[in-house]
Amino acid sequence: MVKKCQTPYHEQMARRLEARNWLEEHLQDVQAGYAGKWVGIAGGRVIASGETTPQEVRRGINPEISELEVLICRVPDGPISKPI
Repeated sequence: MVKKCQTPYHEQMARRLEARNWLEEHLQDVQAGYAGKWVGIAGGRVIASGETTPQEVRRGINPEISELEVLICRVPDGPISKPI
């Protein structure tokens, strides 16, 4: 849940952080469907994807969703390590 923030910008950035946390919790599921691809994540789900560039993802995002709250990243196609 997004905490009440001071400005709309801060609220959107808080949502992006939530998307990052969601990805960390669901990485294996996302890898199963999107390994090696670029994805846009918001609202606890993948909302857009692209084969080769983040621009493909941006074009697929609903214009009603602020790009500031969308996490755009490339999904690794192999195991990743976490810092200790």
